[in-house]
Amino acid sequence: MRVLKDVRGVLWIAAACVTLALAAGTAWAECPGDTDDDAVVDVTDLLTVLAAWGSDDPSADLDGSGMVDVLDLLEVLSGWGPCGSDPYLVDYYNTGCVQYPPDGFCEEDQFEFKVEDKTLFVKHTDALYNCCLDDIVVTLEVEGELLKLVEEEILTMPCWCVCCYEIWSVVKGLESGEYAIEYWWDNYWTGMECYTTEIFVP
Repeated sequence: MRVLKDVRGVLWIAAACVTLALAAGTAWAECPGDTDDDAVVDVTDLLTVLAAWGSDDPSADLDGSGMVDVLDLLEVLSGWGPCGSDPYLVDYYNTGCVQYPPDGFCEEDQFEFKVEDKTLFVKHTDALYNCCLDDIVVTLEVEGELLKLVEEEILTMPCWCVCCYEIWSVVKGLESGEYAIEYWWDNYWTGMECYTTEIFVP
C-alpha cells in the first residue's frame, strides 16, 4: 500500500494511482480547417481554399457562409497541424543538481501545471535523485482524457550522493475540455509515487 496525495492534499490509500473523475459533458473539438478529412490541416487544405476563393464551393466553404473568403482561410490557419490525435510530449529537461541536501532529503515534492495555447507545461521541483545520473526521462501515456506522465532516472554509474532537481515537461496537442493527470515519479526513499490533479483547457 502507498499513500498518495492529490493537488488538494487529500490522502489516498491505494495500490495504484487514483484517477479523478471528470465532469460530464466535456467538449472535444472536431477538426476545423480540414477540407479532405485526413485528420490534419495542412497545405492541401490551404490550396483547396485558395483555389475556390470567391466561389460557393461547399468543400472549401468551411464556415457555411455561402462564399469562400478570408474567414475560411483563417479557419485553416488556426487549425493548422494534426487534429483529433492524442496529446503528445514535445520536450522534457532537468535543471541539473539544484542543491545537495545535507541530510539526504529535499523539501517535499511540488508540482505546477500551467496551460497556455493548448499546451501543458509541467514543473516538478524538489525531486530527489542521484548526483551522477545520466538523465531524467519523462514519458507520456494517453488514455482518453487521462494523461499519465512517468519520470524515470537513467543511471549508469551512481555516486554516493543525492541532489535536488527540477524537471520540466511540455505536452502539446491538447483539445478543449478537462483532463485528469497522473504524474508518477520515483521517490528515492519510498519508491514510485503518484500525484493526481485535473486541468481545464479552454
